[in-house]
Amino acid sequence: MSKKNSKSQEELLKEALVPEDEQPYELPANWVWTIMNKVVDVRDGTHDTPKYVDNGYPLVTSKNLKNGLIDFSNVQYISEEDHIVINKRSKVDEYDTLFAMIGTIGNPCYVENIQNEFSIKNVALFKPKLIEAKFLFRYLSSPQYIEPLVNNAKGSTQKFVSLGVLRNSKIPLPPLNEQKRIADKVEKLLNKINHAKQLIEEARATFELRRAAILDKAFRGEFTKNKICLVDNVILNSNKGQMIDDGKSEDLHRQLVNIIPKNWIIHPLGNLLREETSICYGIVQTGKDTPDGVPTVRAGDLKNGYFDVKSLKKVDKEIEKNYPRSRLSGSELLISIRGSVGYVGIPTSEMQGINVSREVAVIPMNRSLTQKYLSYYFQSPIVQNYLKLITKGVAQQGINLNQLRTLPVPVPSIIEQNDIVNFLDDLLEKEKIINQNFEMLNEDNLNKLSQTLLSRAFRGELGTTDLAEKNALC
Repeated sequence: MSKKNSKSQEELLKEALVPEDEQPYELPANWVWTIMNKVVDVRDGTHDTPKYVDNGYPLVTSKNLKNGLIDFSNVQYISEEDHIVINKRSKVDEYDTLFAMIGTIGNPCYVENIQNEFSIKNVALFKPKLIEAKFLFRYLSSPQYIEPLVNNAKGSTQKFVSLGVLRNSKIPLPPLNEQKRIADKVEKLLNKINHAKQLIEEARATFELRRAAILDKAFRGEFTKNKICLVDNVILNSNKGQMIDDGKSEDLHRQLVNIIPKNWIIHPLGNLLREETSICYGIVQTGKDTPDGVPTVRAGDLKNGYFDVKSLKKVDKEIEKNYPRSRLSGSELLISIRGSVGYVGIPTSEMQGINVSREVAVIPMNRSLTQKYLSYYFQSPIVQNYLKLITKGVAQQGINLNQLRTLPVPVPSIIEQNDIVNFLDDLLEKEKIINQNFEMLNEDNLNKLSQTLLSRAFRGELGTTDLAEKNALC
């Protein structure tokens, strides 16, 4: 090239820099804004659709880039001839970054430890030239790079960005040594965030297991073993109703005998009801929701031991008046007996007069049992497993009222029942708070934290800047 046509270093530098009025935001003094293709070789894969074969070279497309990795599980394969042709244009090497150009734009993937060669289609290929490879990858993952591309993407049914847009995109460029420091620091911090995600998922997964373990200990008497109280004045219902044992409740009875304290006694639930009452279910056909109707508890309303009266379906009074037996006084226990079996609810005195549907059984226990003690007993692993064992049905599973009447119930003294309830209330509330804190630190929030970290990294806000270092284009 003749001297007349050659450009000076100053002219080349000027072309590489982004004019001040076009710079997205202010950078540290020794950083510069530059055009992507001045420091990175940006290419893309084939635009054609090669003939697919059963065995050959994987053809990676935008849909195969997921969570920073290449998903080879559903790739198509192409012949060696087509692979060679595509690789003349866009051969993927170690330390390149792949970037989805169509569909879900972005999903950058850092290429390392290549096991087998592959080709790319509808994927941009960023090859670092005058830039640290990991720094480039992290910037391509940052919100300040991806969001403008997504917002300005072309296409109606399927969004895309062109190779020209990527080549002319802007990138902040710190000194080379700082690029390495930023890449290292970002990697360490992102690893900590990912580790936190893993710990939170593990804790969330074991929440129900911990809760079950606490309930299991309660009904082995482990929370009251230092307080032995004799059980007296147990009130037995003289109007028990028909109780036909199918043998399964006898098995549960034997299990309980082996685990409960010696001073507790066991009775079928049907023996522990108020006089002149029995376990019953409610309204068979609830009809349409009626604004001035009677609030009615359905199985889906029973989730965490309680229910919200304001959210209950209201049943026409003309329908409800035919079911006085299942109308609540506020001192019973409710349990779902159809569909999702085994969920309980505790009505209060303020709920007097509301009713239940046929999927819900009303248990009017007497003074030998407290509401919360019986509620926790139904939530314990031994009873939940028993309910699963006796649940029948295909289209809609359920249990019958006789199976509830014959359910063996361990009865400690009222003093011990109250102690067990207080202990469980305290422990389970602490577990609930811990779980709520984990829910606040959900994956979305941690992903936002990752994006904030990346955003700060490329503004020079991670404490990695050394103003004595010269900018990367000098």
